[in-house]
Amino acid sequence: MPQDYLQQYRERGYAVVPGVFSAAEVAELARAFDRVREAALAHPRSWRDKNVLFRTARDARLGRIVRLVQWPSYFDAVLQRTRTDPRIGDIIAPLVGRDVKQIINQMHWKPRGAVLR
Repeated sequence: MPQDYLQQYRERGYAVVPGVFSAAEVAELARAFDRVREAALAHPRSWRDKNVLFRTARDARLGRIVRLVQWPSYFDAVLQRTRTDPRIGDIIAPLVGRDVKQIINQMHWKPRGAVLR
């Protein structure tokens, strides 16, 4: 893996690491995002089930939208597999080591045309 992302992270506070996932894997993740969004919208308002939180909102332009979901990997196998993928561990290891614990797992939506506050 090229190390230039480490310099980019140190200079900017973030890094773009292209090519981590294949096009097929990205498509699979997109389908997972769609499933989770539909699960969030299946309820009339924001709701929580143990650690899983579905936050929806009413947007002035778009109507009801999904803002975020916490811990979707608890109920979606694709997201669970992705969050523990060793390729991600390889990316973060030079920055934080390998003895890590994920304390939050979130998905966020910012729909095109939404009036964001």
